[in-house]
Amino acid sequence: MSIPVNEIKKGDEIRVRNQEIIPADSMLKSAHANIDYSFVTGESNPVAKRLGDYIYAGGRQMGESISLEVVKPVSQSYLTQLWNNDAFTKDRDQSFEILINKISKYFTVAVLLIGLGGFLYWVGQDLKTALNALTAVLIVACPCALTLSAPFTMGTTMRIFGKRNFFIKNVNVIERLLHITHIVFDKTGTITYNHKSNVSYEGNLVAQQEKRSIKALAMNSTHPLSRLLAESIDEDIDNISLEKFEEITGEGLQAIVGGDAYKLGNRDFVTLDHSQTFARADATQIFVSKNEQVLGRFKIENKYRKGIDQIVARLKARFRFSILTGDNKTEEQRLIGLFGLSTTYRFGQSPQLKLDYIWKLQNDKDKVLMIGDGLNDAGALRQSDIGISVTDDTSNFTPASDAIMTSNSLQYLPDFLDFSRIAHRIVVAAFVISFMYNIFGITFALTGNLTPLVAAILMPLSSISVVVFATTVTNLMAKLKKLL
Repeated sequence: MSIPVNEIKKGDEIRVRNQEIIPADSMLKSAHANIDYSFVTGESNPVAKRLGDYIYAGGRQMGESISLEVVKPVSQSYLTQLWNNDAFTKDRDQSFEILINKISKYFTVAVLLIGLGGFLYWVGQDLKTALNALTAVLIVACPCALTLSAPFTMGTTMRIFGKRNFFIKNVNVIERLLHITHIVFDKTGTITYNHKSNVSYEGNLVAQQEKRSIKALAMNSTHPLSRLLAESIDEDIDNISLEKFEEITGEGLQAIVGGDAYKLGNRDFVTLDHSQTFARADATQIFVSKNEQVLGRFKIENKYRKGIDQIVARLKARFRFSILTGDNKTEEQRLIGLFGLSTTYRFGQSPQLKLDYIWKLQNDKDKVLMIGDGLNDAGALRQSDIGISVTDDTSNFTPASDAIMTSNSLQYLPDFLDFSRIAHRIVVAAFVISFMYNIFGITFALTGNLTPLVAAILMPLSSISVVVFATTVTNLMAKLKKLL
């Protein structure tokens, strides 16, 4: 019987087929399951579960269908509780006041007081001059120059970023970038490529026939690691047949191929002789044996995005780093090689733990930029002062964040952060030009020698000059920084 997901209740027994997502927190009723938690935690390797194990909503079953008993309804599941966190209801934009508002709100009052002062100064000497001074001050004073400088500079910056496939929510994001002190990276899918891995082999030389046999064995499994291994072996497996094939969840594969007994899997499953020693591997390992003799092991490593080491080198002098990942510590040493010992590394992080860590940094007065790639990062992205979602395809669904960046544009992250500072300086320079104009114009108007007609001509000219300055200099600096 099929029912809507929102009608699932505690105690219901549900069946989840291959590649289907578990809709509610449940208890496993089947003998075993193979759960891909990448949707929830970012963990790139599926997790083996056995009868009676607790399984969170959001996991994806890999393999044969499984039976589950619902422990919590969908409305109270692990993921639903995360999405109901206060981080998703706060409105950061309302609490952020950009520079233009801090200055402009006093401008009108100041102009009125100056105009009234000029009128009172001249009224005892010449009423016509007094009225002329008051009128000229009110006309020549140009709040437009002040109010246009920031929007045109920041708007041009948004356009420049967009040309590099960095799409920000609004101009407030550019100003918030100025105050960042700590950058938090998700690992899987953010600093590593999605669905791409490096597969290498260590051990005794493997003959072509053995390679074909190993590929044939791996091809008979739906496990992602088996698929990666099979794809890495460039051999034709036509006319290769398997006998007594068996897949033991969480352990490995075994079968008779061409009369020889092969095993693929973890060390305990493949290796009978525990006196054998293997060098510690900073990667996922798949051991292989033939007729109970270990041939060697395959190492499956995440493939890190091009240029990530240069990104770190350019940013480490200005920012502190943290790495949050749902993966285990397998690649800890590779990460230390990239980010250094001063970086904080947290493995096995659930979405809630990621969010809590961001909150702790903020509680310690850090301004946090979080860079992630999926729904498992949504809470942390939202909690951060700025959250950037990295995607391989901007047409795909991405979690709510302050900005979206294509994976190819991640290499420009230091340039984006640097240019936000440049944009701020351009705004300040435009403000200075505006103030100089207003000081000169108002001072001249107070003398009574500036006619209202001339003042009316000078006022729009000042606005045009500030707009031209802001857009021209912003584009010029972008070209110098090679963002255009």
